[in-house]
Amino acid sequence: MSRKEIVILIVLIVLFGGLYFLRNRDRVSYKLPVIKNFKKENVDEIRIKYKKNDFDIVKKDGKWYLKRDGIPVKKGFVDNILDKIADLRFVALVSTSGNYSIYKLDKDAVFLDLLSKGKEIVSFRIGKHSPTYSQSYVLYGNDPNVYQVNSNLRNYVKKVKEDIIDRRVLNFEVDRVNDFKVKWGKEAFELAKKDNKWYFKDGKEADSEKVKEVLTSLSTLSAAEVLPEKKGKINEKPECTVTLTTDKDITLKSYGLKEKDYLCESSQYPMPFSLTDTVYKTVFKTKTYFEKKEKKGLKKKHNKRVVKKVKKTSKNNKR
Repeated sequence: MSRKEIVILIVLIVLFGGLYFLRNRDRVSYKLPVIKNFKKENVDEIRIKYKKNDFDIVKKDGKWYLKRDGIPVKKGFVDNILDKIADLRFVALVSTSGNYSIYKLDKDAVFLDLLSKGKEIVSFRIGKHSPTYSQSYVLYGNDPNVYQVNSNLRNYVKKVKEDIIDRRVLNFEVDRVNDFKVKWGKEAFELAKKDNKWYFKDGKEADSEKVKEVLTSLSTLSAAEVLPEKKGKINEKPECTVTLTTDKDITLKSYGLKEKDYLCESSQYPMPFSLTDTVYKTVFKTKTYFEKKEKKGLKKKHNKRVVKKVKKTSKNNKR
């Protein structure tokens, strides 16, 4: 190999080596971020913003509420977000160009901030999912680079207010209820449980299956609509009050039909709400509904026996 060929070869090696280095400089020198010392239990506020959907969720006494109007938020929604962040890993540096639109990290981004005692501890701008649908493109904190993370965060965070509201207004174990009172205006009745059977206050046995049926419906009762604007503004007396006793009293009040639904309050829910006509009629019952009725077949059989006995007695008298 001539001297000239050796010089050309060295120049080519240096040129291609330089191009390779420039192309892979970021990958060689850039270290992927790590979320350090994140503890789910320390988070007491979550801020989410997506286009016109903008809401803060705050923690109070172990439960989550919308900061603006105090509406309860589904525990599962919050748990999913916190679990995903706790397990989150950055898997790749995707772009340093600042071209965010192709990753939906501009006006289509979902903003997620987690706070503890007013201080921001985690901040993400979440873009579209990866081609596999199992990962997301994100911006992390003040870092201008686009990363890929090991979770489709967008699916868990991109929600509207109606999706995250907890409408469950009663929550108790049916088997723990030992007393059941219902008051309709001036009329009232009470049921008590003894040896797994239900009885009226006067000792008459009630239809235990029907009592259990109503209690089961009450134990998972959900509102049709939550009404924070009516909190503290109901001045009328309830049309009907249901009181259940476990280790403490649980009450459900109805104020009658308002427009198309029934206005109600629960001791286990922080604000008034409405129930549809169908749901209302499932849980608000009169005394007659719980009265144990003799089965028709047995009644007929009993009547035949009585008639037969009367006839026999009549025959004996003739003799």
